[in-house]
Amino acid sequence: MAQPRAERGNAEAAAWEVIRSNDFAAALGAVQEAPKGIGDVAMGLAEMRVRASRLAHDVDKQAREALALVHGRLIREREAAQRHPTLHDTETDGRRDLHQEQTTACSKKTALPNAVVKQLQSLEVRLDSTVGHGSGPTER
Repeated sequence: MAQPRAERGNAEAAAWEVIRSNDFAAALGAVQEAPKGIGDVAMGLAEMRVRASRLAHDVDKQAREALALVHGRLIREREAAQRHPTLHDTETDGRRDLHQEQTTACSKKTALPNAVVKQLQSLEVRLDSTVGHGSGPTER
């Protein structure tokens, strides 16, 4: 008779260890030692269910809030793009000009041969033409 109890105790301890080894065990309160008896196990699992429900609600709430912030930012950026349709193109052109100026200044400092500078500039022009620049906002 003592052997079946010992086996049951080992099975209960092994089952609780499976629960404790889960990544969410600490959040659900399963870090303590295995409860004694089936009634305590049932109460522990019920408490974990309540905690899991609360945690899920909190995660959902945070996700909704984050989504609302991103949505608001998207709307503001879309409105700005509609009010200033050429702003993106102007900014892109300005950045390209600045980059070319920096490349030229750098080549003067490092004394790169003119042929290398021209190759770099032609490469930039080819890259710009493959990316393409449309006028106004584009639909995605």
